[in-house]
Amino acid sequence: MFGFLKKVADYTRDAVGASQYLAQGLAVTFDHLRRRPVTVQYPYE
Repeated sequence: MFGFLKKVADYTRDAVGASQYLAQGLAVTFDHLRRRPVTVQYPYE
């Protein structure tokens, strides 16, 4: 019985950790989407 609960707890911890990493990655992506481009046009060389 306790082995099953440990497996469920481990799975839940892994799922929460994965969702946190996913949220961090999406936060960076959406932050970059909102930024204005730094270089609009490169100068002629």
